[in-house]
Amino acid sequence: MNIRRALIGMLSAVVAAALLLGVTFLDVNLTSDVEPDLSYRTLDYDVMVLKNGDLKVTQHIDMKLNDRGFDWKQMYQQYTLKANNLTNISDVSVKDVTNNETYVQGRFVNPNDVTDWNAGYAGQWYIADVSVLRDPQPFNPETDGLKADSSSDKTLEIGWNIPETASADSLKFDVSMTMHGVSTAYDDVVSFQWEPFGKKNQVPIGTVTGTVHFPNGITGKTSWTWLHTERTSETKRNSDGSYTFTAYNIHNGDYLDVVAAFDAAKAKGIARKGTGNHLKDLKQDEYKQQQRWLDKQRFAARARLVFWIVSIVLGIALCAWGIWAVISSNRRAQYSG
Repeated sequence: MNIRRALIGMLSAVVAAALLLGVTFLDVNLTSDVEPDLSYRTLDYDVMVLKNGDLKVTQHIDMKLNDRGFDWKQMYQQYTLKANNLTNISDVSVKDVTNNETYVQGRFVNPNDVTDWNAGYAGQWYIADVSVLRDPQPFNPETDGLKADSSSDKTLEIGWNIPETASADSLKFDVSMTMHGVSTAYDDVVSFQWEPFGKKNQVPIGTVTGTVHFPNGITGKTSWTWLHTERTSETKRNSDGSYTFTAYNIHNGDYLDVVAAFDAAKAKGIARKGTGNHLKDLKQDEYKQQQRWLDKQRFAARARLVFWIVSIVLGIALCAWGIWAVISSNRRAQYSG
C-alpha cells in the first residue's frame, strides 16, 4: 500500500511539472495546426534598378490554394502610393506559368456579381484604385499617378482572374510591373527603400528570395544594401554587384524591405532630389537599427532563458514536494500502538 501511494504521489508531481513545462508550447501547436486557405510556397523577386531610380520588378509566385468551401477566382496584391517612396505603377503583366497562358488586361469585377466567370473574365488582370473601401475605381498609370509634391495617398490593387478552382497544390504565376518614384537622388548617392510586403501582409510564405540588379557600372564597392526582416534570413553580394537575399517562414503580419544606395554618378533623370550628401547618415541610421534589433534579440533570449530556469526549478520543487508529501503521509498512516 505504501509503495502504491509513493508511486501515485511521484507520478502526480511529474505530471504537474510536465504540464508547467509544456504550457508554453500550447499556443504554438494550436496555431501551427491551422493551415491557411492561401499560402505561397515560394516567392522569388527579380528586381532591376533603372538609371532613373525606378524599379522593374518581376515576381515568380508558387501558391497553394486549399479547399475553402467555394471556388477561388481572383488573386490580388495591394500597394500604397506615397509621394516620398512610390508614386506610380505601370507596365503590369501577368502570366500563368502552370498553364503557359499570358493574361490580358481587363477591368475589376466582383466575382460574386458574375454568373459565367470562366467564359467572361478568367485569364484577365486588372489594376484599380481601392482607396475607398468597397468602391474600386479604374486606374490609368498615364494620368492617375501621384505628383512628387502630392500630400495624399492611394491604394492600388493589382489582381488576376483565374479559372474557377476548388483547390490547387501548386499554381505558378509571373507578375511584373514598374514601380516609379521609388528613389531619391542626393549629391553622393541615390537611395531607396523597397518593401515587397509589409505588416498588412496576410499571406504566409515558405521561402522568399530576391535579387536586386543595379545600373551598369555599379559594383559591390559603389553600392550598399541592408535587409530588414524579423525572420531568419541570408544575404549575399554577387560578383556582378547584384544583391541576393533569402528569408524563411514568413507569417501573417511579417514585413520585409530592402534599403539600398548606389553612386549618384551612374544615375540619370531621378525626379525626387535630396540636399547634400546622404551616405554617411544612412550608414549611421542602419547601424543604429541593427543595434536595436540585436538588443531586442538578446533581451528575448535572456527572457526565454529565465523562463526555462524558473520552469525547471519549479518542476524540481514540485517533484520534491510530491516525494515529501508521500513520505509524510506514510508516516502518519503507520500504526502507533
